Formats: sequence, structure tokens, C-alpha cells
Amino acid sequence: MVFLYSVHTDHAGHKYGWMSREYLQSIEEADQQIGIFFQKLRQEDLFNDTHFLFLTDHGGIGKGHGGTSAAEMIVPWGISGPGIKRNFLISEPNNTTNTAPMLLHLFGGKPLPEWTGKVIESVLLFLMQFTAFSRQETKHGCRMAFPAGVEPSLCRWRDGLPDR
Repeated sequence: MVFLYSVHTDHAGHKYGWMSREYLQSIEEADQQIGIFFQKLRQEDLFNDTHFLFLTDHGGIGKGHGGTSAAEMIVPWGISGPGIKRNFLISEPNNTTNTAPMLLHLFGGKPLPEWTGKVIESVLLFLMQFTAFSRQETKHGCRMAFPAGVEPSLCRWRDGLPDR
């Protein structure tokens, strides 16, 4: 798992205002850098086996945040990767509390019942039900969780499920 944080867009929102020309330009600049990162992953043959989760830590109104309005609480949140629907728009409200349960699910874990967040099942091609799972190595040496009896070679998403 790699975590990348671009403070550039956050600073632009606070300085110029959310959805300002400068804020949108900062998103474009971050997008260009993400494209460079994606190209490097493709060159190393890692791209198709990788999940990507794009989100912000908060929304905003004007140059601030911290309230309870939808503009401040509902955040941009997108995911792609093996087992994730392509070109799918999440219709239910979503916020950062769903991030940890979603990541845990992708790694074969189950969120605790007392957690506030939930797995966004609507984005999944199938819901992984790990009653028993084993950890096996993928072709790049990553340790992943697979349902008992399923071989990693069967989980190569470009071999039958939509690729990206």
C-alpha cells in the first residue's frame, strides 16, 4: 500500500476558495503528477494489479471547512482496481469514514461492527466473503488475501474481468 498526499490542492482551497479557478488548476496539476506515477507503475507491470483510492480529507465552503453542511462533509472519493466496477458513479452519500473499512475489505479483512464507516459494496464487481482465506504471493511478491481454495493466478482481473 502506498499513501500519497497532495497538500497543494488543500492549500489552494484555503487560499483561493473551493472550486475557484486556482483550486481547479491545483487539481489539474495533481492529476498530471498522478499520471506520471501511473506511467511508472505501467512500466514496472504493477498497474493492473493495484487498487487506487482517490479522496480528500474534507470538502469546503468558501475558504474554510469544519461545519456539518453537505459541501463540507461529503467528499470526492473514487476507487479503481481489480474487482472494482469501471465507469461507475457512487450514488449513495460517502465520506472518509468509509475509507478504512474499504481498504480492509480489499486486503481480505472484515471491518469491526463498532466502526462508523462501511464497505461501499456498490462499487464492487463482487462482494468478497472471506470465511476462510489464505495469504499468498502475487507475481510481484505482494502478499494478498484470497478465499480458501482460490489460486492467485485465478485472480488476475485482466483475464476475464474488465481491465483498466
